[in-house]
Amino acid sequence: MMAPLFLIALLVFLCSVLWRMFRRPQKETSVQVFTQKVVSQNPLERAVSEACSVDGRYYRILLNAVIPKERGLERFELLLLHETGVYAFARRSLLKKQRNVTEVLQKFLDPDASEFLAFDFLVSKTSSTISPKEILELGGELEQMLQMGKSVYTAEKLETWAEKIK
Repeated sequence: MMAPLFLIALLVFLCSVLWRMFRRPQKETSVQVFTQKVVSQNPLERAVSEACSVDGRYYRILLNAVIPKERGLERFELLLLHETGVYAFARRSLLKKQRNVTEVLQKFLDPDASEFLAFDFLVSKTSSTISPKEILELGGELEQMLQMGKSVYTAEKLETWAEKIK
C-alpha cells in the first residue's frame, strides 16, 4: 500500500520540478524575445543573456557602453539593464582608480532617484579572451543575483535608459 503512494508522491514532485525549470514567464515583450534569440560571438554577452533567460524578467544588454561623467568618460564592456538593477561589466586595470559605478550611472541615468541599484563586475581580460571557467563563474554569480533580486524597474524605464545610453 505504501509503495503506490510513494510513487505518486515522487511523480508529483518530479512534475513540479520540471514545471519550474521549463515554465515561460507570464508576460514576454518583443524586445525580451529578440534579446534572448541573439546568438553572440562574445562569450560575456552569451553568459549574461543565458543568466537573464533563466530569470525570465525584462532586460536589455548594451555592449561597449560609454557613460559621460564629471571628468571624462566611463567605459563598460557590457551593461545589463534589468528589472532588478543595472549590472556593469568592465575590464580590470591595475592603473584604474577605485570608482563608484553606482554614482556614475545614477548621475547619468536617473539623477533624481532616491534609490538606485547598480552592481559592478570586474572582468580580468577582454571579453573575447576570458576563460570558459571565468565565464561560468560569472554567469552563475549573476544568475543567483537575478533570482534573489526584487523587480524595482519597469520595462519602460529600462528602454528609456537604453535609448539615453545609445
